[in-house]
Amino acid sequence: MSELLQQYKRQNGGRFPTAIFIFRDGVSEGQLEKLRTIELKQIEAAVGRVIGSTKTPTKLSLICVQKRHHCRFALTEERFIPSGKGQARPTSNVPRGTVVDSMIVDPDNEEFYLASHESPQVNIGTGFDKQKLALIFCFV
Repeated sequence: MSELLQQYKRQNGGRFPTAIFIFRDGVSEGQLEKLRTIELKQIEAAVGRVIGSTKTPTKLSLICVQKRHHCRFALTEERFIPSGKGQARPTSNVPRGTVVDSMIVDPDNEEFYLASHESPQVNIGTGFDKQKLALIFCFV
């Protein structure tokens, strides 16, 4: 982290970033607390050592994306989507871009489910924090 911050400073006229977004994947549900208490603290310490106290503090966002889950979402009524033969076929899958961010998620983790693509099966990815940013990255 320290090397990356120094490199950023060299390439940006001696300025440090005002915001840092870190995307993490491959973290199991049981490792989330370790991520928060150990890894995030180490990142914050590295940022503090390199940048120190400045007029504009650097905002740090750690976004943990989890794709393995056991939730399935379906529409209450079928909709029709185009098939490769020019005809529409019925589906009960939620459309891509669907976000589920209430009722079944942990509000303390700013958690949400995002259907990032159309699928012949109901398949949706998870993560937490910054829904718009995650949605943008799904379509890059």
